[in-house]
Amino acid sequence: AINEVPGAHHVRGIDSTSSEDKNHDSFAKNHDSFGPDHFKNKEKDFMVTAMLVEDVPVERATTQSLTHVDYLERGDIYEAETLHNTIDLEKLKTKTHRYRILVVFVVIVAIVMGGIFGPQLARKEEPAIPTAAPSASIQPSYLPSLAPSIRSSERPSLSSHPSIPPTEAPCIWPDLSTCGNPDVDLQELFVEEGTIPTEIGTWTRLEKLILSRNKLTGTIPTEIGFLTKLTYLSMFSNSLTGTLPSELGLLTGLTHLSVRGNDLQGTVPTELGALTKIEEMRLYSNALNGTIPTEIGRWTSAKYLNFRENKLDGTIPSEMFLLTKLSYLSVRSNSLTGSIPTEIGEATEIELIYMFYNQLNGTIPTEIGRLTKLQVLNIQENKLSGAIATEIGLLNAITYVGLGHNLLNGTIPTELGLLTNVVRLLLDLNTLTGTVPTEIGLLSTETVLVDVHTNKLTGTIPTEFGQLTAATELSVRDNQLVGSIPIEITKLEASLQELDVRQNALLAGTIHTEMGLLTKLEQLRLGHSMMSGTIPSEIGLLTGLIVFGCDESSLTGTLPTELGLLSSKLILLDLHMNQLSGTIPTEFGQLESLTDLSLRENQITGTVPTEIGTLEDLNKLWLFDTLLSGTIPFCGRIPASPRIDCAEIVCPCCSDSVGQQCVESGATP
Repeated sequence: AINEVPGAHHVRGIDSTSSEDKNHDSFAKNHDSFGPDHFKNKEKDFMVTAMLVEDVPVERATTQSLTHVDYLERGDIYEAETLHNTIDLEKLKTKTHRYRILVVFVVIVAIVMGGIFGPQLARKEEPAIPTAAPSASIQPSYLPSLAPSIRSSERPSLSSHPSIPPTEAPCIWPDLSTCGNPDVDLQELFVEEGTIPTEIGTWTRLEKLILSRNKLTGTIPTEIGFLTKLTYLSMFSNSLTGTLPSELGLLTGLTHLSVRGNDLQGTVPTELGALTKIEEMRLYSNALNGTIPTEIGRWTSAKYLNFRENKLDGTIPSEMFLLTKLSYLSVRSNSLTGSIPTEIGEATEIELIYMFYNQLNGTIPTEIGRLTKLQVLNIQENKLSGAIATEIGLLNAITYVGLGHNLLNGTIPTELGLLTNVVRLLLDLNTLTGTVPTEIGLLSTETVLVDVHTNKLTGTIPTEFGQLTAATELSVRDNQLVGSIPIEITKLEASLQELDVRQNALLAGTIHTEMGLLTKLEQLRLGHSMMSGTIPSEIGLLTGLIVFGCDESSLTGTLPTELGLLSSKLILLDLHMNQLSGTIPTEFGQLESLTDLSLRENQITGTVPTEIGTLEDLNKLWLFDTLLSGTIPFCGRIPASPRIDCAEIVCPCCSDSVGQQCVESGATP
């Protein structure tokens, strides 16, 4: 019974839902006014508060469904964990008068003793705080040693404590002792160079704690394991260091945990497997290492898991894909190895998968075809090999397929043409062979990107590409394609921004005059091919062009003056190693954003227009192996260029004294 607690001046039972719970300060002033009536109809949750003059073990205080035990040791407040015992209310009624006599006696003794021994007692060391370990009912059986303790040096400031913190008290950082709110948001306080106090472990009423974007430093205190009522914990975008405390595994009520964007190191504690209610886990953008623990298979409520941008290694645990509610998974930008588990087919609710920038090997499991809700599959930048699983064609909800930068071989499955919702298809930098399937042109009217560059593809560019009316980028460069650029591509005038067909040595034909219709083009790369004919003047209509290259080809004719109309954005014009003739148009002086101009190894004659000297951003000018003569018109100003290849042309102000060099076909200046 409560009256068996030695050293108690008085004991009060408070219905946690009553108005009394909101005004604890009155308790200290009216301690002798509590009688039997206070215990009537209080058979729900009790919060028992004891004023102790000596240390008393938590186990010796007994209540019915006791939710809090507040120890007021010389004014300090400490909350213990849930106890499950009973209160004999009848005994409390019959013994109330004993307490009143005891209170009067103790008050008289305290006054006398205070006058005699007060100074000595004030200097006496505070008694040790009894360790309040988290309740066994919420501690996993395999975590017997995780209960944190609060050392005397870690207590809150005594001077700042009211006798009991009011439920709605304001929260003053970093003195957490002033806060009794169960839902605390300290987001974006930007506490400069602050740390998380260990006293946070006394804040056991908390259900939600947000410390995001506060520029906090130091470590996450282990005492956080005391906050067993937490359901939401966010500490992202700080400068926290150290490791993830294993005591986080004691917060078994957590549904959301975010520590992203810190400098945390060490491993992911296996104890986190105890967080069986977790729905969102954000550990990304840290320096965590080691493996992803298999214990995450216990997160049966998990919907969102993000481990990206760490230093994790080892394999992807198969247990991860047995989480039947999982909809988002990111493990990208780590050092994970091994194969993609075949169990991936069990995660039928998953919508987004990001595994790129790892060292995964093996083949793409055919079971992936079961993920009918999958919208994003990004497994680029790995070491995956074998053929592209034809079952990917079953992913009818998918919008993003990223298989590039791997070691995939075989042909491009025609089944990919069934992906009528695909927006981006990336198959680049593999060793794929065969032709580009015409079915790719049937993908979607929403497809914006098709990238198959740097493979071993043969055949022609499909005319069906002209049906991808939303395409912004088409890249087939660095393959073994033949034929010519289909004129159907010029139908993409409303969308196409980048066309890259370079480095297909056998690609021939001419530059269509209809290219001038592609007015949204920003990059047109046609070089390292057998392109022939003249440069159509209609190219001058592409006023949004940033890059135009048709180098190392077989172009003839003169440089169109209309190229000077590309004045606002063009930064690179590369036409080297062709058979171009004539002079450099003076209109080139209008290309005010130009940084790179290469006309070398052509049959261009005449002099360099003085207008070229007005291009203040020009830093590379390649003119060697031409028939040009005269001087470089840079005198009177220092070009931004660190190097000018000017061959036989006189460059009177290109000298070391102004940081310039004039190089003749690679010869010594």
